[in-house]
This record gives sequence, C-alpha cells and structure tokens, in this order.
Amino acid sequence: MKEFKVNEYITLKLENNETVMYINDKLEEYNICCGVLTNVWGDSPSSIEESEESLTSIIDTGQYQSSWPPEIRIKITPEEEFWVYCSNLQVWAENNYNTDLLHYSASIPLLYRLVEIGVPSAKDTFKKEVLHRIKNGWGAHFILMEDYLERTELTDEELIRGILDPVESEALLEISKRTEQKYVLGIDFDGEDTIRQRPLYRNLMEPILYFAVDNCHLRELEIELTKENRKIPQELLCFPYLHTLHIWVTDPNVRILQSQFQVKNVKMFKLVMHESVRFPRNLYSIFPNLKYRRIYLADSSVKPVNKS
Repeated sequence: MKEFKVNEYITLKLENNETVMYINDKLEEYNICCGVLTNVWGDSPSSIEESEESLTSIIDTGQYQSSWPPEIRIKITPEEEFWVYCSNLQVWAENNYNTDLLHYSASIPLLYRLVEIGVPSAKDTFKKEVLHRIKNGWGAHFILMEDYLERTELTDEELIRGILDPVESEALLEISKRTEQKYVLGIDFDGEDTIRQRPLYRNLMEPILYFAVDNCHLRELEIELTKENRKIPQELLCFPYLHTLHIWVTDPNVRILQSQFQVKNVKMFKLVMHESVRFPRNLYSIFPNLKYRRIYLADSSVKPVNKS
C-alpha cells in the first residue's frame, strides 16, 4: 500500500487502487479527488484567472473524463494518479493552504476540516481564503450555498471591509449605520422577473437587506425608504459598478422617491412599494441610464404591477 504524508495532519493512501485521505489518522468520508487534468489548455494559460476559469468550468459542469475530448483524456495508472494528488496537496499545504492552488470545492472544505481539528493558524487562514474567494468571484456561490461564510464567524463589518473596495465598504457601512439596517451578502439576485433568487424572497417583517459583490465592487443593492429615511442615500454615488438597485417603500408615509442627484450607473431598477406610494415621474432623471424597471405592490403576495 502506497502512503504519502502531506504534513502532520494530512496523509494520502492508495487503497484498492483508489486515493483516500486521512486527517489525524482518521479516514475522511468525502473524496476531494475529482480526476487528473493534463493538457487542458494546450499552451500554458496566460494567468491564474484563465487557468482557474477553465478548470472551474470543467469541474462545476461535471465534465469529467468520460466526456472530455481525446486530447485531454489521458489514461494514467491509479498509482500515477495517487502521486499527482500527493504533489498537488503538498504544494497547497506548503503555501499556507492557498486556495488558488487547489480547486475551491476541495480546498475550502478541507481547510475547514483543519479548523475543526484545531490546527494552529487554520482559522485565520480559512477566513482569509473565504474572503479572497468571495472578493474575486471564484467560488462565492459554492461558499454561500454550503454555508462556509457563516462558519468563518466574521462580523458584518469584517465581511464588508474584507470583500469591498475601501471607499465602497465605508459607504455601505455608513448606509447600514444611518438606516439601522443589517446588510447580508447574497448571491446574484438580479433576475428580471424576480425580486430575489437566492436567498428566498425577503420577508417584509425581517430587518435584513442584501447586497451582491463582483470583483471587489458592489454590483447589487437593496435599500429601504422609511419615514425616518425618505431619501435615496447619496452614498450610492460611491458605487461606480452598481448595476441593480432594489428599493423597498413599504411605509405608507413615504409618498415618492426623493433624490437631489443622479445615479448614472444603475441599469436595472426594482421598486417594491405600498399601494399609497406615488410612482415617481422623475425616475429617469434620477436613473438616466435605466434599461429595465420592475414595480411590485408590497402586499402579501408581492406581485408585479408594471414592467417596461
């Protein structure tokens, strides 16, 4: 039986022609090994981002060896495959568990296992790598869907500062502080005919608003206008890549959107409003570059009433 000790915590073994992992001498139930890729790009990829995009596409779509083209469907022995896994994990471990060196669907769960067994520095590294993945976009969906963000135990402020450009993080924190609203990171929720795709539709009684990030920049944002905060926050001008804005106006005392400035970058606008709120005639003067708008009534069903 072949055996390779990656470090004092991780050992790989070749058992019955399969590579299996032991952590602290206990067999792990999940299998991080999803096939060996060679010659995927022909020539060397021009960047880490390019290579990761190609690898991620193959892994995330389930295009494993049976469906790969002949030029990348290389037959190797179980022992050769075992040594490839050993080499990959050794490089990953020697570089402080850098998730750029091992696909996030393997590296994030494995790093969290090291947190669970109390490996020194693993907790801080896990937080750093989760923030890195969300910030650059690769693996963000996986991290949120599998609840790894929650397991970092990051505060709201630590998360916002960790994944957003400094100017944008300060602006979002200021909006949160002034409006006394808690902001939670969500996955891309700008589908044209939905208020939110994930997490599920917002409970109007729940004091939580969502935002989405793309490559260190705020991409989507929810805000709520109330009797105390009637105006669109001027901090929106600090988000140069803001594409989609959701506004909730469920307080009947708020009659119309108010703004003394233009938000030129917003392309998609969704308004959920109380039936007594007047639809703003100056919408396109506030958002001059709108491509899409969707209006909903804030009753029990939150149904659409207007589309253009």
